Amino acid sequence: MSIEDLRKIRNKNVAQQNELTYLEMKECAASFDRISWILEALAMHGHSKDSGILIRLSDVPDQEGTLWSGSWLATNNTFYEFEVLTNQESTIIIEVESWLEVNPEISAHKKGIGKTPAYIALELLSEHG
Repeated sequence: MSIEDLRKIRNKNVAQQNELTYLEMKECAASFDRISWILEALAMHGHSKDSGILIRLSDVPDQEGTLWSGSWLATNNTFYEFEVLTNQESTIIIEVESWLEVNPEISAHKKGIGKTPAYIALELLSEHG
């Protein structure tokens, strides 16, 4: 099923929820090349384009520019969450507000949701490399 079809379903079953999460993460990872500031942010923290995948990214307008929040999964299976403030055009980093290593729950059989997002991200990473 396509990502658009899955998003239209109101009451998704566990398999549909997991598939949608997977497809959204895959789409995010593929959008990497369209984000001009991400390579600089990764380099600031000892990472490169080939050292992991971008699994989540969102933005909100800010007085000074755009505030980006996201998650990076490194090839060594380490998860990072970050917040980066860029200029209005999202081309220049004004400030990396946070870049934190996190330890999300990883489970293939969590009650009510099946696979946790972190488990799905690790599956995507294994296919990516």
